[in-house]
Amino acid sequence: MTKSHHFFYGVYHLNRAERLIDEGSYVEGDIFNKKSINDFESFWGGRSYLAYCYKLYLSRHCNYRDENFDLLKKYLTRLINISPDGSKDDIWGRINLGILYVIHNHYDKGIQELQTVLPMVQKKGDAPSEGMIYFGLGFGSLGHQNLEQAKAFFLLAKEKYEGDPEQIGKLAEVNAALAVVCFNLGEEEEAVAHCENAIQVDKRNNHLVHTNRYFLRVLAEGYIDIEKAEPILLKALEYARMDTESNPDLEALIHKQLAAFYAGDGKLAQAQEHFLAAIEHASGIKGASELTGRLAYEYAVFLDDYMNNPELAEEHLYRAIDNTQEGSELAADAWASLGIIYRKRMMIEDAIVAYENALIIYDILDIPMGKARVLNNLGYCCFIEGNNHQAISYGKRALKILNEQREDDILCCAVYDTLGCGYLEIGDYDRAEECFINAINIGRRRGVSPRRLGGYYEKMGDLYDISRDMRKAMCMWKQACHWYGKAGDHDRALDLQQRINQRQSRLQNS
Repeated sequence: MTKSHHFFYGVYHLNRAERLIDEGSYVEGDIFNKKSINDFESFWGGRSYLAYCYKLYLSRHCNYRDENFDLLKKYLTRLINISPDGSKDDIWGRINLGILYVIHNHYDKGIQELQTVLPMVQKKGDAPSEGMIYFGLGFGSLGHQNLEQAKAFFLLAKEKYEGDPEQIGKLAEVNAALAVVCFNLGEEEEAVAHCENAIQVDKRNNHLVHTNRYFLRVLAEGYIDIEKAEPILLKALEYARMDTESNPDLEALIHKQLAAFYAGDGKLAQAQEHFLAAIEHASGIKGASELTGRLAYEYAVFLDDYMNNPELAEEHLYRAIDNTQEGSELAADAWASLGIIYRKRMMIEDAIVAYENALIIYDILDIPMGKARVLNNLGYCCFIEGNNHQAISYGKRALKILNEQREDDILCCAVYDTLGCGYLEIGDYDRAEECFINAINIGRRRGVSPRRLGGYYEKMGDLYDISRDMRKAMCMWKQACHWYGKAGDHDRALDLQQRINQRQSRLQNS
């Protein structure tokens, strides 16, 4: 085919792509758009046509979490390469490449790209483009957990968008993003104000669906109670059903959030109904296997935690593993949860296999806290089987990771508890005492549940009882009774009180 043929086919495919996209036939329009790109890439010269083809395709995809990251990156890079430095297309490409990186969690690359293009935009006095850059930098800062910096960038973006009627949709987005950041900073009143602004602005834009996606994130933080959240989420669900083309996964996400709220409010039947609706909707979306896996995993956790149905939870955890990418963090989380379910059912060999599968993935992905949690669970399984030395070995490995991470949280309590149990069983009472004291001190400081704290005190009492220090044993058991009572576990407190009474009787008679 000659150059001229490529040119005329390119024009034909481009015109057809534009017409289909205008008519709302986005999938078919994208097919012809890609054909036009291939045609103009084969036609040497005609850079302005090729740049337009790239922008037509990218403007529909590059600001969203599209599966084909590599293709979008390639098209944006080519657009930048064929455009004169500092030109409108060059700047547009660089901004969107930066935002693409940020959206796909390549925060450093995205921030670098956006900071590079910022002076060019400021020099031209292009306020909307400057607003886009600040918006992208805000999400990059969020990715680095720098909430104060994220808020500052979002406020700069808002300043650039305000007063420009063409930027009203972006103004709604930045208000919603500010709401999320303020909630996380504990600035609830300001967050609610930004939320209301986002909804009001987006109503003027007649495009509620996009803001509701961000508002969903706000609700997910759990700062709004079910009475306030339910009508908003149901309204979001209504709009999501009206626009399945631009956000096909939104309906499933709203169902999931409704399920989470109903579960927290004790409305378990309604929660289960929405979980199942979310999974059913996601499983019908082409290319949404990962979302289906995530929803199946969260439903399994709900079944185990709220419905006491470990058998059905097990089934959905395997569904999560089947639907997610092999070796992903979600797969590791699902294997770890399977281990917990098997351990509760005293299927220790199956639990160990599940934990080992999770450990392999956490190790490859270098997720220290996941590794520490699984190592501790493996240690507890070994303790149940009577393999105390192996239990101690796993506990030490978990503790080493936590010390390297400088973590002093509830997981530390669990690790010290496992180590204490192991040392107690092999008769190393000094180390056992040290571990249980650490578990109690960290637990009280970090606010572990009263029942768990009672368990630590009870084990300390058992240790002193074995080592014939009866007075210390009774002192620890009395503390355990106090915490069991606070937890509402009165039967356990009563059993322990009877043991205390028996020991007191022995002391009086001796």
